[in-house]
Amino acid sequence: MEREKALASLEAESKAKEEALATLVELKRSKEEALASLQEESDGCQEATAALEVERRAKEDALAALSEEQRGRLDIVAALGQERSRKEEARSALEGERSETRRLLEERAARQQESDALRLEVRELAARLEDSEHQVTSKTKRADEVLVQLQTARAQLDKHAEEIPEKSSLIHSLMREVQSLKGEAQASATSAGGVADQRRREVSALKESLAEEKETNESKDTRMLELERQLAQTTEQLAHSQQISNRQLQQLTEERECLGAASTRQVDELRKKLQAQEETSQRALEELGVELKRQEQTSEEEVKRLRAELEEPARASEKLAEELREKLRQQEVTSRQQLEELKHKLSEQEAASGKLLADLGLKLGEREQSAELLEVQLEEAKLKGSKKSSSAAAEEELNKMNSDLRAEIASLRSKVFTMEESAAGAPPASSETETGKRRMEEELAEAAKVSAELQARLLAEEARVTSLQKSLREAQERREEQESQAVQEARRREVERRRELLAVAHEAIAQKDAELEKKAEEMERLKENAKQDSDRVKSLSLDLQRKEDDTSDHREKLADYKKQIQQVQKEISGMREEEKLLRQKLTDTEKAKKQLQSDVANRDRTIQQLRVEQSSDTKSDQKACKDLEAKERVLDDMRLALTEQEETQDQMEQVLEEKLNVIQELSSEVEKLKGMLLQQDRRGNGSQLQGGSPSDDLKLAKQGAARAQESLKLCAEKHQTERKKWLEEKLSLIGQAKEAEGKRNQEMRKFAEDRERYTRQQSQLVGERMM
Repeated sequence: MEREKALASLEAESKAKEEALATLVELKRSKEEALASLQEESDGCQEATAALEVERRAKEDALAALSEEQRGRLDIVAALGQERSRKEEARSALEGERSETRRLLEERAARQQESDALRLEVRELAARLEDSEHQVTSKTKRADEVLVQLQTARAQLDKHAEEIPEKSSLIHSLMREVQSLKGEAQASATSAGGVADQRRREVSALKESLAEEKETNESKDTRMLELERQLAQTTEQLAHSQQISNRQLQQLTEERECLGAASTRQVDELRKKLQAQEETSQRALEELGVELKRQEQTSEEEVKRLRAELEEPARASEKLAEELREKLRQQEVTSRQQLEELKHKLSEQEAASGKLLADLGLKLGEREQSAELLEVQLEEAKLKGSKKSSSAAAEEELNKMNSDLRAEIASLRSKVFTMEESAAGAPPASSETETGKRRMEEELAEAAKVSAELQARLLAEEARVTSLQKSLREAQERREEQESQAVQEARRREVERRRELLAVAHEAIAQKDAELEKKAEEMERLKENAKQDSDRVKSLSLDLQRKEDDTSDHREKLADYKKQIQQVQKEISGMREEEKLLRQKLTDTEKAKKQLQSDVANRDRTIQQLRVEQSSDTKSDQKACKDLEAKERVLDDMRLALTEQEETQDQMEQVLEEKLNVIQELSSEVEKLKGMLLQQDRRGNGSQLQGGSPSDDLKLAKQGAARAQESLKLCAEKHQTERKKWLEEKLSLIGQAKEAEGKRNQEMRKFAEDRERYTRQQSQLVGERMM
């Protein structure tokens, strides 16, 4: 059993040695893997550096392209300088032409000033005429307002006239009743003296009230007469002012016709002169136009050539800039992607390196333990093997010893197994077997001794191994600390190096971006300068065309003005004298036109229409005037009829008021008499024999009252019939007046439209003359 245990321990030791050797092999492999990973990282860094170098090369290429663009721009600037020199030459030529044109313009301005002075004088005359027309229109408006006020007054008078006949009929009926009641009162005066006194007092009061009403009516009549007189005076003034205005208008029209004929003659003469001057100027202008066209063609060809020269480098620069921008964008994208990939790889490599370091630490700990065990075993082998110098020889010896021990153990096991089998299958013990057993026991005892010795040695070796393990652990801890410090320093160095590289890359990218932005700004500036130059060329070409047109016009007009100046100066003196006379006449007409009214404007319009239209329109205008006069006469007749009706209405109102007062008095007297009669009837029931005469008086009074009521009814019916007739007549007259006024307003509108049309034509003629 002891041998078996020793053999098992030896087998365990051999297995541990094999595991230690395997762990050493694995450590070597892990170190090789770590070295491979470090090589991969170094390869990745080399690739990143290569990518950065590629980017640098691309940036250098971009800088070279930009330098080429700058050279192209310098060439463009030189071409632009040549163009500017040419433009300056053209400008100098243009300035010479401008000096000539200025001189011509000054001469033209002097002539225009003279013509403007004449035009201003004509405009002043026209403005004065317009002022006089405005005054006439204002007076016509005032006259219309007065007519409106008169119409309102007439409407009020019509209302009073409607009330007058009603009041007059009531007054007549009441007067009749009063007379009948007076007769009855005289008959009953013998029976009632006190009643008579009261009636006399009432009659006196009625007379006083009638007198007051008569006075008020007289005052109203006086006012109406004054208003009629004022109307008559205003109509006379209007007629007189219309006559004066007609005479003045006739004079003005004659003067205008004379001036128009003279002006038309002068205009015809001037047109003929202008045509002759235009023909001469056109010939000169045609020659100048041919020369200018030639110059324009040459200048346009030069401009086109310069534009083509400018556009080609501009397009090439734009294309290069676009290509460079695209390249830079692509490089930025690729660099960003590479940086992201490198960052990702670095993070993965850091994680993998951390894991590997952790695994390596574990493996190193296990391998160090196995190494310590091996060292202990080697030391034991050294002690057993007569202190050999090298560890390799001790290991060989240990291997040999192990192999021998294993062979012996295997042989012993085989023998034990055979012996057991033989013992189990053979008969009970014999002398040979006992001797064999004894030998075997002796051998086993010796093996047990050897195993005990070996176990003691193993225990000593285990103690040494533990001490060595402790020392190895301390050494490993120191190594781990040193390795961790070295790894952290290496990581820090790598991180710092990567940060520096990233900072350098960012700075380079920022510089490139700034350079690209500057180049883009320069490109935009150059484009703007090119656009400005093209705009200037266009503006110069337009200015040349305008100046050529102006020069042609000025030359034509100069030729005309030179010939006309002498004639115009002679004619100006005569025209000034005529203008003075016209101004005096205009002042006279302005004073006279202040008294004109509404009809003057209508006649002015008709006169203006007669001037524009031909002789065929005169008949229609005369017919319209006659119709207007007839309508005005009808309106005057209507007005007279209305005034008469108003007067009759006033009279009727007065009579009605008197009759109403009388009726009120009589009605009060009748009521009093009725009261008295009732009292007498009550008192006279007992004294019928004595008072036969009063009963007869009462009957007569009742009969008179019934007759008076019948007469009142008849008067009221007659008054209503008369009033209906009068209202119908009044409505018919009002309708006729309204129709006449509507027709008159339509004709006035027609006249106003014709006048506006005439004024427009006149303004157009004046504009043509001014042109």
